[in-house]
Amino acid sequence: QDIFEQMGGAFPGDKYSNALYENPGFGNHWIAIQRVGVRFNRSAIGARIHAEVIENGTRRSIYKHVNSGGGFGANPLRQTIGLGKASKIDALAIFGPSTGLTQTFRNVPVDPFIQIIEGEEQYTTLRLKKLAFSSQTSPITLDNHDDSPSMRPSFKASSSVSEKRVRRIVLNL
Repeated sequence: QDIFEQMGGAFPGDKYSNALYENPGFGNHWIAIQRVGVRFNRSAIGARIHAEVIENGTRRSIYKHVNSGGGFGANPLRQTIGLGKASKIDALAIFGPSTGLTQTFRNVPVDPFIQIIEGEEQYTTLRLKKLAFSSQTSPITLDNHDDSPSMRPSFKASSSVSEKRVRRIVLNL
């Protein structure tokens, strides 16, 4: 997932600005699920998601729980689940605790944004617009003042993937 962080900017001339960290993805697959409750819990807080995939010939179960976050921050209600190198989701089950209803979908494709409405038999694929940034970008660094190679964290998906870095996009909002 890309990450937006409010770094400062409370007053004009503040040294720090808001930042968006763009995740290059590393070539792995994902699914983003927006569950919509109808009867009791529109935000689907408490819903439990179970995805079954086959990755490199091995069956794997992935679990996710919808919550609002806590403390100072909050989590998005749309859940993004990493699927690794799996080419499809064999079974996707969503349990809604307020109704006790489990919705199950089979042979779900990878890399879409989908919306699942409580009680409906089909999900909807959401077409979200991509944002194109024309602002200055630079690799993420541990602090904004030292861009030496020793201070840059690297993000490796596996030893067979070349090193990629998350890009920091400066936003002046």
